[in-house]
Amino acid sequence: MTATQVRNLSLDDVRTKFGLVETGEMDFFSEWQGMLPEVDGLAREVLAEVEADYGYLSRKVMDEGAVKLVVIGRLLGLAGFYRPPFQLVTEKSVKLRAVDDGQILRGVVDILTMHEHLWVLLVEAKRNAFSLEPAIPQALAYMTGAPGPEHPTFGLVTNGQNFLFLKLMGNTYGMSKEFSIRNAGDLMAVLQVMRQLGAVVKGWGVEN
Repeated sequence: MTATQVRNLSLDDVRTKFGLVETGEMDFFSEWQGMLPEVDGLAREVLAEVEADYGYLSRKVMDEGAVKLVVIGRLLGLAGFYRPPFQLVTEKSVKLRAVDDGQILRGVVDILTMHEHLWVLLVEAKRNAFSLEPAIPQALAYMTGAPGPEHPTFGLVTNGQNFLFLKLMGNTYGMSKEFSIRNAGDLMAVLQVMRQLGAVVKGWGVEN
């Protein structure tokens, strides 16, 4: 059977193949809103450095490797995703089976942080010149392959400048607002949401 690359799928393709439905209900994805973890002074200093580094380097087009090093890698560290109970998997090949015709879809996850067998944060790193839109269907497609359907799966798509969080529960998904590194306070809010999602998943107490 011929495999289709996940990167070639549109949002309509993913919604059809996996039976996904978007909800605009605020209560569905409450984790990115409301009371979020505080960010201490040291983390604030690092965030200021990230903003300054990105501001300088983004004067020219940044490729995926630069985006990972300058922005995503440091955010993952500040969020605590390099420490137990989280695991970091990079460039992971994923095989998915669509629900409509049994078609096999293949793709590669740029950065995948896991808690035991639950996907916590999926990062689709794109060049800073690219829109987030092509990454959203990719992220949702990968998230459908997460084990543990009794818990939601969270995702993050970013091009290093803009950030969008996703939540998938069953066949329903929701999205946060779009954050931008160029908006004052947004990068700190992104870190707060990442820490919040980490705390939520830790609270599930899932054992390997």
